[in-house]
Amino acid sequence: MIPSIPVRGTHSIAAVLLTAAGLMAASLATDAPAEAAPARLPDTSVVGVTAPKEITAGQTMTATARVANRGRAAASPARVRFLLSRDARTGNDVTLSPRTRAQGLPPGRRITVRARVRVPRSLAAGTYYVLACATPGGRDASRANNCRTGSRIRVLEAPWEGRLSGELTFTAATEVVKDGSKVTTFDRLQLGFDIDVDEDEEGWPAFQSVGSAYTYDGTRTEVDISPNCRVDERGTSHGGGPITQTWHPYYDVLYGKFARTDHREIRLTTRLPFTSTNHITRKPLTEYGCGDGPTVESFEADQIDSLLLREVRRNAAEVVYEVAEAEHAESQPTTWQHITGTLVFTHAG
Repeated sequence: MIPSIPVRGTHSIAAVLLTAAGLMAASLATDAPAEAAPARLPDTSVVGVTAPKEITAGQTMTATARVANRGRAAASPARVRFLLSRDARTGNDVTLSPRTRAQGLPPGRRITVRARVRVPRSLAAGTYYVLACATPGGRDASRANNCRTGSRIRVLEAPWEGRLSGELTFTAATEVVKDGSKVTTFDRLQLGFDIDVDEDEEGWPAFQSVGSAYTYDGTRTEVDISPNCRVDERGTSHGGGPITQTWHPYYDVLYGKFARTDHREIRLTTRLPFTSTNHITRKPLTEYGCGDGPTVESFEADQIDSLLLREVRRNAAEVVYEVAEAEHAESQPTTWQHITGTLVFTHAG
């Protein structure tokens, strides 16, 4: 006979079952493996970047980066590089040389890294952001904070260095008839430029003629008929040879400079000597005569032209210029009717 178990209520049975289940769960929890503790990693980050506000392409500058270890373990040495970016983000940037290094840091420590870096001479002028990136050689908790954007810097175009060459031709022809006289002229000037340009030189010596030459030829005929006399004049002008500078501040044969900081205009002034000779003959038309007989007159003069050349197109290697304006000495209007040709500036290297 099976003895009966006294039951005092259903609540007592439920309590027994819950107690047993709790003991079983506790036993299972004790047997399960413990969760792994978080890994102790270094976290190298750039927390500050400084650089000058302005620099000329081709020059060097001092850039500074503050590198910190925000992690829980010692950081390995990091490679530090400085970059210039148009959009304040990494990618398609200009890396400045040379790179430098930051020593390994204990947790919570910071270090200042300075470097003398060079801005490429070929870098286009404009405004850029200065970035610094510190890339550790070992493990790192996050790569997202390895780079930081600093302030903006204005990059000025580097002084130009190269060769300006080409040929320009000037012509003018006139015929004037007035009060019994007729004057006909024709002038032609041909300039072949070969100029070494180095903006690191100050003033007009930045433009040095190394193989420039010119030829100038002109004719002038005049017939003057009065009641008693006919006077015929025939003049010729000629000059030519190499354009050799003397570096005189007022009377040199060639002066050159860029008329704008963006190099879109060039001002060239030439002072080219020539000789003119006039042959004069007189023919009496009445008994009163014409005075003296044939005579020859000669004199020396300078053909002075100030030219403003303006850019018409450019690429990475060269810039093409044409004459946009011309005038004679003391800002007198030019008498040249046609000016043809181009000059090409070719960058060194």
